[in-house]
Amino acid sequence: MKKPLSILLVITSFIFCLNLYGQKKDTTGQSQKKDSINRKNDSLNTIILQQFNKRQQEIEQLRIADSITRSNLEKEINSLKTTDKKKQELEKQLQDLRNNEALRFAEKKKQIDSLRLTAKAYPVLGLFNDTLFNIYNRSGSFTAEERAEAIQNRIKKLTEIFRFAPDSIQLMPSETTTDLNFKDNIIISISDDDALWNNTTRNDLAEKYREIIGDEVVKYKEATSFRTLAKEIGLALLIIFIVIILIKYMRKFFRWLRMKIIQQTKR
Repeated sequence: MKKPLSILLVITSFIFCLNLYGQKKDTTGQSQKKDSINRKNDSLNTIILQQFNKRQQEIEQLRIADSITRSNLEKEINSLKTTDKKKQELEKQLQDLRNNEALRFAEKKKQIDSLRLTAKAYPVLGLFNDTLFNIYNRSGSFTAEERAEAIQNRIKKLTEIFRFAPDSIQLMPSETTTDLNFKDNIIISISDDDALWNNTTRNDLAEKYREIIGDEVVKYKEATSFRTLAKEIGLALLIIFIVIILIKYMRKFFRWLRMKIIQQTKR
């Protein structure tokens, strides 16, 4: 009897170990697959951004050339008389240059809008699991997803500050980034690429993110403050009390109804 039982235990243990190995292998495979997808998304975003930058450099060179021509035209127009035919021709050329500038701006905006549609965005979730803003590009060794997660964790740590004020988040501009700092801790480093993805300037984006983060932390602290929690607890107790009263009187009502039915059946 003992021998078959021992064999059964060995077989069970072997199957259990195989299941554990399979689960571990699946988990490792899923993790590797996720890392591969993240690297692929980052690479695609980088390629898209490089192509965009190349086109923007070409447009910028045209803009500079047109700007020099426009400046020369304006000087020449100012030196001519109002009735001079050449002045009218020059004014037409100047207007054409302005139209070209407007077209280039429209093209740039269209390309940026297209970028956001094709690129993979990673949301920075707030303290109520709502999306505060999106991260599109990597920074140093951090992938876009890792950046988003790191920023989320840093925002959560701000809720531990007893006397937090939104204006305590400072902007620290440097040559390549604008950092949002709380004391000596960096919350997020905003690069020119971040600004490009968001169709704005680096400093304007930093100001926007500072306001978003500050408001989120204040809103969370207000929602979880002692007074708010006390109100919620009081409301919960009131609802429980009402439910208890309803149950009590419903039991009395059903007891009375049962007695009435019994009385009717005895007649």
